[in-house]
Amino acid sequence: MLATKCFHRVLRYQSATFSSVAQQFPAYGSIQNAYTLKNGEKMWYTKHGPENAESTFVLIHGAPGSHMDFKYLAPLLIRENINVLSFDLPGNGRTLANAAGGISGLTSATVGNAVIEALNGLSLKQSFILGHSFGGHTAIQAASAANNVRGLALLNGSGMRPHQAIRPFGVMKSCANLLFKQGLVRDTIVKLNYLLYIKVYKFPRSSPVDDVTFAFQRFGTSDYNKIAFHLDSIANRNLPSFIAIALDDHLVEKEIGYEMRDVLKPKMFIEYPKGVEASVNLSNGYPIYYTKYGSDEAPITFILIHGSPGSRRDFKYLAPLLISNCTNVISFDLPGFGKTSAKAAGGIERINTSSIDRALSEAIVLLQRKNCILVGHSMGGLTVLHVTANSALRASVRGIALLNSCGLRAHKARWPRMEFLWSKMVRLSGRGSNALTRYNQSIYVDHLGFSKSTPEYDCVCALYRVASIDYPKVNKAVKIVAENRVPSFVAVSEDDVMVESIIGQELAEALNSSVFKVYATGGHNIQKNHAKDIASELLKWVPTLVPILHSRL
Repeated sequence: MLATKCFHRVLRYQSATFSSVAQQFPAYGSIQNAYTLKNGEKMWYTKHGPENAESTFVLIHGAPGSHMDFKYLAPLLIRENINVLSFDLPGNGRTLANAAGGISGLTSATVGNAVIEALNGLSLKQSFILGHSFGGHTAIQAASAANNVRGLALLNGSGMRPHQAIRPFGVMKSCANLLFKQGLVRDTIVKLNYLLYIKVYKFPRSSPVDDVTFAFQRFGTSDYNKIAFHLDSIANRNLPSFIAIALDDHLVEKEIGYEMRDVLKPKMFIEYPKGVEASVNLSNGYPIYYTKYGSDEAPITFILIHGSPGSRRDFKYLAPLLISNCTNVISFDLPGFGKTSAKAAGGIERINTSSIDRALSEAIVLLQRKNCILVGHSMGGLTVLHVTANSALRASVRGIALLNSCGLRAHKARWPRMEFLWSKMVRLSGRGSNALTRYNQSIYVDHLGFSKSTPEYDCVCALYRVASIDYPKVNKAVKIVAENRVPSFVAVSEDDVMVESIIGQELAEALNSSVFKVYATGGHNIQKNHAKDIASELLKWVPTLVPILHSRL
């Protein structure tokens, strides 16, 4: 009974904050071991956490995958009496396909049998099996037959019938059966399958060809009748279970999770919401796009403002975690970024910090949200300050949160005079892509570390935005916000290579912030790397801003 309670508590709550216990051990993935199967082949795995723990989470990846699929989750599961063991399944990572029959014999069943043999041979005191995606099938097999299993967790797991990504399954099964024999036919299917994974399933181009090939053999040989039988067996044993699904999973549709829920009747079933795209038209006729999460009826709205360059996708990890019974989320694409045209803030010829601030202020007023908490990351923090100082929004802004925000003076990644001159040169170069706009993009990508996929003209707008920062105006906005006693929450990371932590500390002091958090690590993007902890802290902070809603949070 105690193990069952621990199982659910850890999965539900331990992910909210990084486990301090995990920090006592070598980095996840650094300790590799192998179990030798009866066929003489090695099944590789990584172990993390206390060596002699009473309980072990066994993590099983999808098809393809490896132990590294759990590099974010695994450390969060560690406790003083709980460790983690994560396999590289046959044909993936370091484990050879021969561990489950090789080219001529690897199937979904043989992979499951290899896992069961390894688990029994490792003699774990008690284990909780967790499977992601197609690892769900393997986890179900293992939970049904391995020794000392005390619980089963399925994360976007495959289920009792083929999911949308592998339909029509008859075609997939026929092609998978052609992979068992070397030759021209196999070589052709291998190439087509690789394109399927990269182009359709959106796996990284770095995915090894052999890994995706054996992944195809694995899912193409699924026996869904046996999976249904195993689930019934698990349900009849009253084995504790946990199911989590994402409503916007493009591979495994939510109905698959619902069907397994109906069989297993898990003590915990979690649905992670998907965002809904919307837009608001400004008085100039141009729309500002945003994604909204949660119920429209929620009385409190977190409004998320990205940096420069950036987009609403910068908050894809944080936004869903901020939803509660009485909070929803709006995450904007500012003018000139993402889907929102620069024309929403005067066009590429006139866009600057002030025009973006005015456009966003108008958008928020038009949305008519009564209780707003503005959250700004990086340069989005300055936008939050200017918008909050706007008298039109004074009654609706209940608090602000600044995450590794730019501040009262230039931060270390800035060269204000050089940026000003460079922005003038780029503006004078005219409309459209040219040598200067392309070189500007390379500065953001190659020197500042932004993604190679950052659009060229997002980088141009980022330049115009940062080069037009007016620090006397920033200081004036901070003074207004402080005088109006707007509650503030400031978080910084000490290893931020863009904005030094002292900038955030100065902001917190000037604003008389009620919360000031310092992370030792996390880099510039703490809204991603510390999403769970920041969300948890913000939701704790909300009742202090709107006390009348305290009982509903």
